[in-house]
Amino acid sequence: TGHLSRAELALMQANPYKPFLDKAVRLPYPPGSTFKFVTAIAALEEKLVDPKARVVCPGYLLLGNQRKHCTHQHGSVDLQEALAQSCNVYFWQAGQTVGLERIARVARDFGFGSPTGIQLNGDASGRMPDKEFYEKQGQFFVGFSLNAAVGQGDVEATVLQIAMAYAALANGGRLYEPQILERVETAKGEIVKTFEPKLRHQVSVSPATLNLLRRGLYDAVNKDKGTAFAARVLGLSVAGKTGTAQVKETIEQPEGTGWHPDRDHAWFAGYAPADKPKVAIVVLIEHGGMGGQVAAPVAMEVLKGYFDRNDTP
Repeated sequence: TGHLSRAELALMQANPYKPFLDKAVRLPYPPGSTFKFVTAIAALEEKLVDPKARVVCPGYLLLGNQRKHCTHQHGSVDLQEALAQSCNVYFWQAGQTVGLERIARVARDFGFGSPTGIQLNGDASGRMPDKEFYEKQGQFFVGFSLNAAVGQGDVEATVLQIAMAYAALANGGRLYEPQILERVETAKGEIVKTFEPKLRHQVSVSPATLNLLRRGLYDAVNKDKGTAFAARVLGLSVAGKTGTAQVKETIEQPEGTGWHPDRDHAWFAGYAPADKPKVAIVVLIEHGGMGGQVAAPVAMEVLKGYFDRNDTP
């Protein structure tokens, strides 16, 4: 790419987009609704929630004097529908029932709160708070559990951590250590060394729970009320979850970019093909807005390009 002048270097270092950072591994973000599968697993594995029980979402939840707003009024939903439609009210109530400690335990089992092991470009740990985290800061409130249940508050994860977690959801609960190299070859194509997959561990989740989650993730893309339904590509079988993560901190908007620093981060996390997964994918559009409107279409385009060139989905 050539060389940067001192002026160009200073300009890029001051750029609010932080172009020198490997954001896939080094910057943690609030994962938003892509994290809801953790709350679902905690509730199901502890048998604290009946997946067929319905919760009525009027568009908000009252917590003391505070009214927490959902994305819209979902009406009556069960767990599978709540995943597909990304109903915050359902998962806030689940968070109250399950509690922060159980959510944190499942999250850590899926790799949140610790480095991925890729050993590249400052692999960040992210953050999965528990009661001790808040007690050290002063006091624990129930609202912290509700925030964590929907991937907000002090929960932070890297793009790669979420990709690893969704790969584990797709492959039956095997959490692998990410690797860059598959093999080393000579100029003549002779294999010098191969790098076998490294399994970190098997996550503690039953096949029944995984199957229910997969149905919800499939519906999110393929059912008309799913948050990624509008982005689906005919002939491409995808399961996944959108996320629209609220941003706490804002920075000055660069002039003329049309970029809004106070706009939510847009997420899509998923895998394809939905019935026999081969690849996992995570798309994050910083300050992009709604995950279903912004990140999901990008993910579908990437997946279509991958399967057009490499395989048949």
